[in-house]
Amino acid sequence: MVYMKRQPHAEFPQFRSKLAAMGARKRQSVARESLHSMERTLSQFVPAEEVQKLGSLPGTRNRWLPLPLVFWSFLQMVMDPNSSIREAQRSIQAWWRQKGRSWSEPSSRAFCEARIRLPLEWLVRVWWKLADRLSAQSPSLPGCHGRRVLAADGTTVLAQDTLANQQQWPQLGSQKPGCGFPIIYLVGIFCLASGALLRATHGPRTWHESRLFAFLRRWMRKGDILVADRGFWSYLNFSLLPSRGVDLIVRTKYAAKIDWRRGCQLGVNDRLITMRKPREISTVVGSRCWNRLAASVVVRQVRVRTKRKGFRDDELVITTTLLDPVLWPVETLVRLYERRWRIEMNFDDLKTSQAAAMMRCKSPAMVRRELVMHAIAYNIIRRLMQESAITFDASLDRISFKGTADTFRAWRGVLAAAGHAKAVDAFADMLIICALDKLPHRPGRHEPRAVKKRPKPYSLLTAPRNVFTVAASRRNKGRPKRKLIPVPPILCA
Repeated sequence: MVYMKRQPHAEFPQFRSKLAAMGARKRQSVARESLHSMERTLSQFVPAEEVQKLGSLPGTRNRWLPLPLVFWSFLQMVMDPNSSIREAQRSIQAWWRQKGRSWSEPSSRAFCEARIRLPLEWLVRVWWKLADRLSAQSPSLPGCHGRRVLAADGTTVLAQDTLANQQQWPQLGSQKPGCGFPIIYLVGIFCLASGALLRATHGPRTWHESRLFAFLRRWMRKGDILVADRGFWSYLNFSLLPSRGVDLIVRTKYAAKIDWRRGCQLGVNDRLITMRKPREISTVVGSRCWNRLAASVVVRQVRVRTKRKGFRDDELVITTTLLDPVLWPVETLVRLYERRWRIEMNFDDLKTSQAAAMMRCKSPAMVRRELVMHAIAYNIIRRLMQESAITFDASLDRISFKGTADTFRAWRGVLAAAGHAKAVDAFADMLIICALDKLPHRPGRHEPRAVKKRPKPYSLLTAPRNVFTVAASRRNKGRPKRKLIPVPPILCA
């Protein structure tokens, strides 16, 4: 039940026509005001024309839950990992209370139903525009001759264990029903200069990243340079990407089987070779596209030995379509590939700092919207980092993503409450704090994937939770036995 103030034309229908114009003017004045504190602080980053389009979409609940207000509340919930749906709806109710209206719905069902009305195409368009602006304003990497450098990689996230999510993204086949979570496989393309998440696609865990990358290949524009790992090494990419004006730098597959005596030698451990089209048709594209590919392509292979203090020398073999050794020396290729590691940190910012490793929505349609909202929130934080780095001449790689997100959440109320002139000064002060919050410089840092804290001795869930029982012999498994300490006798006087 939604409790609202009773309207005067409810008992007097004859006054409906006279009060309609007054209500229309009131709704227009409300629409012109800022709907949320997030809008007052982030309106300069989110495309204003897209927000206006969202506000003009028809809807039966636009009066109490307008779509722009739902979008800003959803964005606040994503940017604050500890917030909930109930908190988002309470912020909307508080906003209506400031406008002199009362909406006392206790449950959060109304906000959940309103989020599904956010057009997915509109959210994707906002994400793409925000990412493209962020990438266009970032300076080019040194030695790249003004060309944009991209990095592609894949990762996995989990969804809530519902029947619809399991049908869309099945769990591992080795897990019993009710004992696992749906696994979503993501492949994203990042801008190496700014760290912006430009494009991404998803699919079930059984899809290889090369299959998902086929949906992103057509988006890249002429002049881009793509840096990737072994998973993107294929004849298909070496043939299709140069035809679109995109160059590729990828770590070589089957490096141990290479005969370096063949090919056209360009220098020491630097040569040109000819790759022949395989006989087997690729499963990523159709036979018509495969038959149109060239019978052979010329690529360049480079071998270097990387030295790290305290470790053995590692051999790195790179295959690239950048064939000019003068314009693209070996040092530049190695430096660009080593910078590819930044994409791993970008995924860590998304999954750990932004808590996107586990989706909170329970339907596939809402999971897709939540993924896009995480991309929008991530790019907004990246935009703040870039503004801070450019304004105060700081290194973007040294600015902390988590520190910037925490600073923005702390300063959001100050930026929203201040006037225009004071808000500009407050925004500059916030950028100063973000620029000074630098990560320590730790070259060659070794981070083994191991944890120090021991897990609690819980039994593994081998059946659905509603039928699983813990055996009596396993309840105290792993817990140390208490050692009895003798108590000295009490001496009485």
